[in-house]
Amino acid sequence: DILGHARHGADFYGHQLGFLRKLSIFFTPPMMCTALFRLSHWAWRHGYRRLAWGLGHLNQMLHGACLHPASRIGGGLYIPHTVGVIFEGHGGRNLVLFANVVVAAGKHHPQAWTGDEKSPLLGDDVTVGAYAVVSGRPIIGDRVRVAPCATVQHDVPADSMVVSANLTRIHTADTHPLVGSLHGYC
Repeated sequence: DILGHARHGADFYGHQLGFLRKLSIFFTPPMMCTALFRLSHWAWRHGYRRLAWGLGHLNQMLHGACLHPASRIGGGLYIPHTVGVIFEGHGGRNLVLFANVVVAAGKHHPQAWTGDEKSPLLGDDVTVGAYAVVSGRPIIGDRVRVAPCATVQHDVPADSMVVSANLTRIHTADTHPLVGSLHGYC
């Protein structure tokens, strides 16, 4: 995860990653949020549910991010602005979640969810823009960009960009030149 944060912050940190640079990245709020999530997920997997919930609540108090301990997220998780992020699902490698993102099935109390497959499933290299909502049980393909303020409730194919609410417009690299960029407007 440290290397993922360094990759996203290469313009700020530079391209040389010495020990002190990695240490300074570790103590940034986004990285500490990720580290607390990883600890809570470890505790959840090993049956320490109260510890997992305690670490999850600590993460929510310190960083404003509610990342369910049962959520499975691959390496490279990057949350540049942790406030308001709610994640209750499964994500692949190099997942990027911007501020106030909601990814959840939304049909039950968060403590009732046990990590089953009845939740959103995000592929590798997915970026979810600020204020976007992914709800229900959609399967989001690899390298998908969900634009800010978009709402996703249905499956999205790989290499696509969702640019409007309720999945009314999905663009692929063949149909839109901005697919792959991180820009979007509410």
